[in-house]
Amino acid sequence: MSDTKVILHSYAATPFGNKVQFVLDYKKIQYSFVKIPMVADRPLRAPLDGGYRKTPILQIGSDIFCDTHIIIQELERRWPTPTLFPKTHSGADITGIAWGMTAWTDTLMFKAVAAQLPMSTFPKEFVRDRANFNGLKDIDPKKADAISPYEAERLRAQLSWLEVQLQGKKWVLDTTDVSLADFNAAMPVWFLKSLRKDQLLEEFPSVKSWIERFFAVIPKGKPAKMTAEEALEIAKNTPSTAQEAVDVKEPNGLKPGDLVRVTPIDTGRIPVVGSVVNSSANHIALRRKDAETGIETVLHFPRSGFLVIPVKGKM
Repeated sequence: MSDTKVILHSYAATPFGNKVQFVLDYKKIQYSFVKIPMVADRPLRAPLDGGYRKTPILQIGSDIFCDTHIIIQELERRWPTPTLFPKTHSGADITGIAWGMTAWTDTLMFKAVAAQLPMSTFPKEFVRDRANFNGLKDIDPKKADAISPYEAERLRAQLSWLEVQLQGKKWVLDTTDVSLADFNAAMPVWFLKSLRKDQLLEEFPSVKSWIERFFAVIPKGKPAKMTAEEALEIAKNTPSTAQEAVDVKEPNGLKPGDLVRVTPIDTGRIPVVGSVVNSSANHIALRRKDAETGIETVLHFPRSGFLVIPVKGKM
């Protein structure tokens, strides 16, 4: 099978998985979908990602991209047309602000929407899993539901920011076409609508008309179904395309072969250990071999939002 086969490991309800699917569909990239369990553990995904906790991951051969930031960065690199970074009507470059905007939409705004989840309606297994994911001992569903209306005040403030930003504009950053900034903002708004909390959008007409425009330009893709076992076989039989390279400006002197531990700094703080293949200001790649299956993968992470710590020993 081709090493360019794109495989998304996700599940239907995850907002971050949907954000990646919006990008895949917009760029008209053919991909396969491996449905994973909503809760950990995920034994058939672990040989690929070393226990990485978050969803989704994107697989291309034996290269595994962890976190939506690095996934979208790689999709833009491989499939630059249509670009996610069109110029503004005045000709300005929006690349930096569009990436930086994820620190707001994927964290602060997303958490405000997630607080609207009716936790008392979910199975205990799901509630326990989300507590663990967020580094909490437990979540009391009744208390979470009781505070939800007050959390809506935080969300309303942020929707008001988006409303002001969109007034008189077709797209969030006044670009000539839809941009990464629109995908960033669309994710939490889509999530809100999927929770049937549309009434929270009523006082924001610019946001409402913008989200309709957004989905009007995103074709609905039809990914091929793939089993986890098939994805493992592809990883096993397709060498990584990542090349060793030294980043002479790496702040802590990391170089190929160094053993490191990579951990998300917000949620899902499960470390992944591997040896450095290459690194840059926005990316680090680690090689690891799964002890049980013998499958070797190269895991790719963004630098923003992750902590990279050298560890002693060898793989």
